[in-house]
Amino acid sequence: MIRQENFGVLPDGRPVQLWRIEAPGGRYAELLTYGATLQTVVVPDKNGDLADVVQGFDTLEGHLLHSDYQGQTVGRYANRISGGFRLGGEFYAVPADANAVFLHGGGEFSHTLWDAELVDEQTVALSYASPDGSYGFPGNVSAVVRYSFDGNTLTIDYFAETDKSTVLNLTNHTYWNLSGNGNILDHILQADAKFYQPVDWRLLPDGVFCSVDGTPFDFRAPKAIGCDIDVSDAQLHIARGYDHHFCLDEGGVVRINDPKSDRTLTMATDMPGFQLYTGNFLSGKPGKGGRALAMHSGFCLETQFPPDTPNSASAADCVFAPERPYRSRTVYSFGTE
Repeated sequence: MIRQENFGVLPDGRPVQLWRIEAPGGRYAELLTYGATLQTVVVPDKNGDLADVVQGFDTLEGHLLHSDYQGQTVGRYANRISGGFRLGGEFYAVPADANAVFLHGGGEFSHTLWDAELVDEQTVALSYASPDGSYGFPGNVSAVVRYSFDGNTLTIDYFAETDKSTVLNLTNHTYWNLSGNGNILDHILQADAKFYQPVDWRLLPDGVFCSVDGTPFDFRAPKAIGCDIDVSDAQLHIARGYDHHFCLDEGGVVRINDPKSDRTLTMATDMPGFQLYTGNFLSGKPGKGGRALAMHSGFCLETQFPPDTPNSASAADCVFAPERPYRSRTVYSFGTE
């Protein structure tokens, strides 16, 4: 069953809607039309006690004033681009910062109002039209993000069509915490990923994929997220923790277990990899229930093309055109151990 209610009003007077997808046993997921945001996922622990495992804000004002992309859809291009990119012989400049880095599409998809419609009793589709030239990107892009929740799995389907060649890389920026509070350093993570991308001081990769073997980035065997996060590793020092792209093995998944609640999360995707971000720059802003969104209070698994792909040898992977629409799917499965 799906219910809809008002969640607040934007400064320009437009209302923001909250859509709740309810499942058996008191489980539910909530979505906001602002930012096509995943607001809430409530699932049980090993004792059947329910908790919200998504970090965020109780009010629209929290999202407007304090957002670090909590739960939001990111586009047109997730992660970082170095200054601009070439496509079809033309250079497209994007509004980069002082370090020539453009992050998360400038927040265009994340900080705007989407339209929503009911698809079926478990599914809501949110849509947004990005005009040609927005943030320097070519093409009129029509994007749809479809959320489905059955109580055990949350499926996010991304669709986008463009009227001219452009680069696209959509993802979701939820901060997960399977305990519902505290930090996530004791969460056990296992990832089917043999390679990761080192970054420079701007958190931009140079396109090189390095083996995780013998590094703190080796999660092929389960280990606590915080197990190696404080070692004197140059990469962890640069990012203040994990903020790196991992290349998933073919058919690979990511599995997380919280030893306190025994909740589990398994993530599968058809994207080539994911960004593991451990909330290294969260500064303690007030979140749900007044709890501080502090450093390491949540982790992100941002399924995506690698950062700065438009400027790499694999640039064609992220180029889409009228005859090649964008499609991707990420599935989060919840359980207990």
